[in-house]
Amino acid sequence: INAESKESVYHSFKQLAYELIQDFSESFSFPEMMNKLKHEFKKRSGKWLLIYDNIKSFEDLESNFPFSILEWGEGGVILTTRNENLINKN
Repeated sequence: INAESKESVYHSFKQLAYELIQDFSESFSFPEMMNKLKHEFKKRSGKWLLIYDNIKSFEDLESNFPFSILEWGEGGVILTTRNENLINKN
């Protein structure tokens, strides 16, 4: 996932949805698309990895970050950034 901006996160998830969702439609709203994408990840529980690349601000991707196993299923996440000021709050 290109995490440089909110727009790049949106476009990255849209491309991923296009690849993973069988009945993908350009008419899906972003929340509808994300719900379908989360469902796909849940079906692959334990078998997925998301890489958020070049995070400039965690706030830009926070609403689309897999915090909840109940929503996303189990998987892995890798974050990359050049921003030395980002702080791991966990």
